[in-house]
Amino acid sequence: MDERKISMNHSNEVIEKMNKEIKETEEKILKDKTPEEQEKIKKEWEQNKIEIDKKLKKELEKFEKDRKELEKKESELIPIEDMKEGLNDMMKDLDNKWDETLKSAIEDLFKGKTEEEKAKIMNAFKDSFINNQEK
Repeated sequence: MDERKISMNHSNEVIEKMNKEIKETEEKILKDKTPEEQEKIKKEWEQNKIEIDKKLKKELEKFEKDRKELEKKESELIPIEDMKEGLNDMMKDLDNKWDETLKSAIEDLFKGKTEEEKAKIMNAFKDSFINNQEK
């Protein structure tokens, strides 16, 4: 079943229960009042209900407007599936550039060095890389 439908069904059940409880409470309040007092109270309630309905209508209109704006913005988003290939290509390009830069830096460090000096440089680089990975 649609999640919205379940939510609406639940909301309707809650509203029905609230209306029943309100009606029962109204009857208890009015029970010991004179007809004039009852009439006055009912008019106040009716006026309050009108004001609340106006506020509720205004809030619902704002909610609906916000919902439509959100749906519009969501429809403008690019699905992640459509971006995956481009992101993967971008990551490969960055990896390739990093590899080229690293190789170039190592070649510069190795210029004029003996095999022993090259091994020391590589070991220091590996140790530094491993230590940074662990952090």
